[in-house]
Amino acid sequence: RKAGRLGLDIHEKNRKELTSFLAAYVGANKSRIQLRGIASRMGWFQGGFLWGSDWLAGDQEQEPRELVAPLDDGRASTLRAMRQEGTLADSARCVAVMAAYPYAVIGILASLASPLVKLVGAQSFVLEWASPTGTGKSSALYVAGSMWGAPRELEHGWDGTMVSAEQDMAFLGNLPLLMDDTKTVTR
Repeated sequence: RKAGRLGLDIHEKNRKELTSFLAAYVGANKSRIQLRGIASRMGWFQGGFLWGSDWLAGDQEQEPRELVAPLDDGRASTLRAMRQEGTLADSARCVAVMAAYPYAVIGILASLASPLVKLVGAQSFVLEWASPTGTGKSSALYVAGSMWGAPRELEHGWDGTMVSAEQDMAFLGNLPLLMDDTKTVTR
């Protein structure tokens, strides 16, 4: 279907010839073609971890993964928000300052634990803060989200459907879904 939209006339009578041509093309250019694994979600894969557009692998000989997903439904902003700013030393200083704020510490630990759930074979978990307005819940959420990127851009609202929340979780893979402000729920 996609090939047809690009102007290629592919049909039952020429599919075998086209398949043979493409196989010969790949064979002749194998040394020049960089193979990449593709993914429709972030998180763990054999050989590494896909964080936004960055493939993180301990063994650099592992085939890199590239995120290929429909990005016209809000996921593009999530993908852009997954980025590194600052250094590990900057993060360590921030976490040291946050040590005086228990909500923030719990949020940081839960956020960093999210990708470890699969590795240790544990069940998924939910961290919920419920307390009066002005007690630091949103700030703690933003600190937790800052472990993975731009927290205000990573935040999801409660005003979507259950299906959209499930799609967000599937897209994030082993990364945390950050949701704030349950008072906006209209159900």
